[in-house]
Amino acid sequence: RKHIPATRNWVEFFTYVSFFPQLAAGPIERAGKMLPQFKVLRSFDYTAAKDGMRQILLGLFKKIVIADACGRQVDLIFSDYQNLNGSTLFIGAIYFLFQVYGDFSGYSDMAIGMGRLFGLKLSQNFHYPFLAKNPRELWQRWHISLTTWFRDYVYIPL
Repeated sequence: RKHIPATRNWVEFFTYVSFFPQLAAGPIERAGKMLPQFKVLRSFDYTAAKDGMRQILLGLFKKIVIADACGRQVDLIFSDYQNLNGSTLFIGAIYFLFQVYGDFSGYSDMAIGMGRLFGLKLSQNFHYPFLAKNPRELWQRWHISLTTWFRDYVYIPL
């Protein structure tokens, strides 16, 4: 807050608050990063478009192959949870973890890729969270923009 002057340009403001690629699942971008990008006149960049399409395809893979496949298993396991043992429920929880990761990370990758198609750079939102060495590091790598938003607007003001 109060790091950049308020924009008086309604088009820039509404473009920022309604930028559709990031609305669904992030990344949560700060005005200080996005508004300056909206002011730059851009032309088509083949390399950025190629990178954007690659990121979109990665996101689709995470969503369709990982999240949806895990979701089917989660539904199957938890539809009859009363009659299952603890180890099966634990496996169901692992599937659910990967389903959530595939959904959020996949949607974030698609948003980042769409941003690249428009010539905009959105922040990385997941940084290989399952390669973390401990829970603290996992949290720092998981939905990075949401974590920093909570830190800056909820935790620090307290």
